[in-house]
Amino acid sequence: MKLISCHVENFGKLSGVDLSFAEGLNTFCNDNGWGKSTLAAFIRALFYGLEGDGKVDVMKNERKRFAPWQGGAFGGSIVFETHGKTYEMTRFFGAKAAEDTFELRDRATNLESSDYSEKIGEELFHINSESFMNTVFISQSDAASSKATDDVNARLGNISDGMDLNRYANAESIIKDTLNAMSATRKTGEIAKDKAYASELKSRIRNGQGIESTMAAVSERIKKEKEELDTCKKELSVLSLKKKEALRVEKLLKDKEVYEQLLNEYKDKEALLKSRRDRFPGKVPTSENGKALEDTADRLREAQALYEGTRLEDTEEALYNTLLNTFKEGVPAEHDIDRMIDDAEECARLRGITEKHSLTEAEQDKLSRYNNIYKDPHTLETDVNGALNDWNDRSRMLNEARFLERDLSDKEYAYGEKGGRKGFMILGLFLVLTGAVLLLCDLVLKVESPVRLSYFSYLAFGLGLVFLLLQVKKSLSSGQDKRVRAAEINDIKERLSEYRDKSADIEEATQNLLYGFGIAYDEMNVPKALQGILYDSYDYKALLEKAGMASEYDYTKKCAELSAGVNAFLYKYSTQADESRQVALLTDLKGKISHFNLLSRKNRDHKRAAEEAARLRSELESGLSQYDIDISGNLFEKVEDLLDAVTEYESVRELFNDVEGRLKAFKNDKNIEEIMAASQEGAESVEAIHDREEELNSRADTLREAILTDTRTLDDCAENYDTWQEDVEELKELEESISEKQHRLKLIELTGTILTEAKESLTARYMEPLLTGFSKYYTALTGDTATAYKIDANTNITVEEKGKQRNVDTLSYGYRDLIGFCMRLAMADAMYTGEKPTLIMDDPFVNLDDRKLEGAEKLLEVVAKEYQVLYLTCRSERKL
Repeated sequence: MKLISCHVENFGKLSGVDLSFAEGLNTFCNDNGWGKSTLAAFIRALFYGLEGDGKVDVMKNERKRFAPWQGGAFGGSIVFETHGKTYEMTRFFGAKAAEDTFELRDRATNLESSDYSEKIGEELFHINSESFMNTVFISQSDAASSKATDDVNARLGNISDGMDLNRYANAESIIKDTLNAMSATRKTGEIAKDKAYASELKSRIRNGQGIESTMAAVSERIKKEKEELDTCKKELSVLSLKKKEALRVEKLLKDKEVYEQLLNEYKDKEALLKSRRDRFPGKVPTSENGKALEDTADRLREAQALYEGTRLEDTEEALYNTLLNTFKEGVPAEHDIDRMIDDAEECARLRGITEKHSLTEAEQDKLSRYNNIYKDPHTLETDVNGALNDWNDRSRMLNEARFLERDLSDKEYAYGEKGGRKGFMILGLFLVLTGAVLLLCDLVLKVESPVRLSYFSYLAFGLGLVFLLLQVKKSLSSGQDKRVRAAEINDIKERLSEYRDKSADIEEATQNLLYGFGIAYDEMNVPKALQGILYDSYDYKALLEKAGMASEYDYTKKCAELSAGVNAFLYKYSTQADESRQVALLTDLKGKISHFNLLSRKNRDHKRAAEEAARLRSELESGLSQYDIDISGNLFEKVEDLLDAVTEYESVRELFNDVEGRLKAFKNDKNIEEIMAASQEGAESVEAIHDREEELNSRADTLREAILTDTRTLDDCAENYDTWQEDVEELKELEESISEKQHRLKLIELTGTILTEAKESLTARYMEPLLTGFSKYYTALTGDTATAYKIDANTNITVEEKGKQRNVDTLSYGYRDLIGFCMRLAMADAMYTGEKPTLIMDDPFVNLDDRKLEGAEKLLEVVAKEYQVLYLTCRSERKL
């Protein structure tokens, strides 16, 4: 079999990918993330379908794991050749397995073919998906694995199908499960459970002896307890009759006490009601009548208060009469006064505008003075601002000149321009001359002393020579910098000269400006003088502007017309006109109207209150008279006394009616003769009877509890006795069952042993071919022999080291991958002696070193001669 081409519609991250495959080795080298492992999974899925449906883990559920990243149809197609025919197989996968589609076409006719079903992988390779993953499909994650499934074992043994081995696996599983289920050593085994239960039964049988004697003793005790309980019940029956009679007498005595209390309460309330009725001279008014009188009294009190509150004071009355005279021709309407106020305010506003835009006498004098001093008002502000700026520049230049003078002085001193540099020379010459003089004196005078003058002369000569040498050295070193220093000093002097010249020019221009305005020049007050001229320029311009607008805002005529109308209105109401106070006079007139209206309303309310008070007083006197109450004196107090008496009377009457009703109801419900005849003499008290009842009931409860407990004990004993007998029988049957199960267990163990020997005998037939194939590929890959490796009947590989066979899992990852890879190739050789399948390798050499990679390249060349190989890798150094 060989693959010819494939088309990936959408599978995981792959979309619209088309690949062609050649015979032999097909190498695909792409970067990580391209989708090499996805491509390998795609090819396997086309033959076997998707794995892991129903699993939550996305990595194990291929339907979720390889769902198209970009959406679209999920699946693709592949063209392959087998047994001389070429087919095109197409599979698309849905959200679940039931929605998957499969199609197989014969490429020669392009018709659908039924040569293979959707289980084409199992039909072509004669192995299931798990076996495919463990043989011809080799990935980097499980290259070391070479597990032989039952399908693989069947192919290795040249069995047409795997039924025998599958039956062995099923039988082995059943035997193992049965042995575990029947085990005598596992806690969950049937025999172990039976033995544990047998031990429990034996313990219960030992503990059940002596039950019969216990049952007899308990039965006798129950009989005595029942006899005593009957006696208690009889005595309680007698006490119940006595208690009933005692309760009847006790209830009659309580009713008698209640009846006597009601009679006494009735007599008390009857006497109290009579005393409250005697407070009324005539008929008794109802609460509604009293409320009506109280309401009339309240309204009378309010009318009297209003009468007093609206009475005009002497001053108010005088003002009222004056205002009557003022408004004898009628009170002006409020809107007329408001209109007059608006006219007066408009007149005042226009007068203000006219005055605001007219020059005062002082302003006219000031304007004349400005015209004489400042000839051109338009350029005055600009000239003064320029002079101020120039003067500020002069001050800045003078400050900088002072700093430059100080800098010049420092540099001249430092550079020796003033003789400082010749100090060492002068000092040196002075010391040399001093030494010469001392030496001459010493020679002429020849003074005898311990310290001769010649010593000092030598010292002076030495120091003088030192200072002269220093001066010479300093002169030589400074000679190179003289030109630079001279240039610096000349630059400072030029800047000083420039600042001084500009300052003098500015000073002269400022003097001329001030003299032109008639101001004496004073250097200290120049900024102040210029600032004053600047302020005058602002004032000058404002006065000129105001003078120009005076004629435009002259409202004298309009103001006179409005003022005449307002004065005429004021004369009508005896008000002296004053143009400066028109608004105030009109506002005062408006206030008089308000006072007049207020006093008029107050006077009307006073008259009405007097009439209402007289009417209500007459009504109140009439109401009191109908209850024979004397109306002389304070009527309000009489109404309050009457209301208090009515309230107390009705309250007492309500109490009397209540007790009267309760007394009548008691007489209707009770037998008064029987109640009055009741007596406590000779009767036993309810409390004594109750105490005796409680004592007997307590004893009866104790007896019932004891009987119940003993009965339960007796029942338990009887049940335990039955159970004990059942346990004896059950133990006998259980021991027989354990013996049978142990015999059956031995037979099953023997059956398992025989089956295992048969399976090992079957699988041992292909051990030698597998080892031969493994050795061939191992030698091709490593260059070493494989004599140290062994394969057992279960296709497990071991390596012999230091005289002992060891599991290859102890080796490095590289060796494990190498061994597993060779073992898979050997299994493929043994499984497919005829047409070879395509080998799919997903980067299986990631753990091999450089030398092993060279061997792997040679190995793939050998394998590619017999197989079509799809080799996928991400590293160029593993591109074989």
